[in-house]
Amino acid sequence: GAYGLTFLSATSMFACGEPLRALCMKEFGGDGEKTFVTLTEGFSNESTASDMALWQLARTAGLLPEVAAAFQKTNTEQLLGVLHKVHGGEEFLREFNRYLRRYGWRLETWDELSKPTWQESPALAIRVIEYYLAAETESPHAPLGRSARRRRNEAQRAASQLASQPDKLARFKTALAMARQYVPVREGRAFWQLTLGGSLRPVCLALGEKLRDVGVLEQATDVFYLRLEELHQIAEGACENDWREVAKRRQVEHEYWTHMEPPPAVVAAPGALVPLFRLRRSKRAQRKCCEGHRPALASPRAVLKCCCP
Repeated sequence: GAYGLTFLSATSMFACGEPLRALCMKEFGGDGEKTFVTLTEGFSNESTASDMALWQLARTAGLLPEVAAAFQKTNTEQLLGVLHKVHGGEEFLREFNRYLRRYGWRLETWDELSKPTWQESPALAIRVIEYYLAAETESPHAPLGRSARRRRNEAQRAASQLASQPDKLARFKTALAMARQYVPVREGRAFWQLTLGGSLRPVCLALGEKLRDVGVLEQATDVFYLRLEELHQIAEGACENDWREVAKRRQVEHEYWTHMEPPPAVVAAPGALVPLFRLRRSKRAQRKCCEGHRPALASPRAVLKCCCP
């Protein structure tokens, strides 16, 4: 299906980045991974485009006096209704809805269907705009530009280090040119995976509403706590079960594990550490802010916790 097609791009993504990564690890020793990361940052991609568009919406709101006043005085949940009534509100809402059509279907957390998208719950995006307005943050282009300068400086440093070895320098320049697409492909792939996942929610909720109406579920959103094979069983009448209780129990378990803070590593054997790469966080939260060293402002909670200036 469409989601499976996003995995095809993984081949090109790794093909873009792996030659440079391998070269850096071999030639720059312990600094190899850091060098690779620096050499692949600072490129525009879907993630930075989304950040920039949201920041620009905050700037638009700030330049429209009545809209800015509404943001300051109105409760978040009521703001969209108020904006229809103020001068400049329709202009802002047109741009806001354009943003949601492009970026609002993404899942808030990777493979997490139970959380509403920004398209469904625009107040989530509004809270980020409120933060941008209150904090008067710099344009996302600024840290992106600083990352680009670090990349260029690191490329010059690495090239100087290899200057006495023409063959290696030539391989480095070739690998560096290929790696320009590594982050854009990675973030573009993530964008479509998150969007496709979020687009499943209306279909699932429609089924959940039908199951709620016939008394199988207590709420339409309980459908997200049932497995696909269980939904088939319900449709076929092949399994007698208290699905309300099943959904309730799984929701409690889900909330427990969602708020569990995982350790950075687990001990596999005496003296051996296994990194936990798959932390429970949004894919969007894996992007970088704070000049490329901290997870990005992916959700309202992340925004409000971030200590970035």
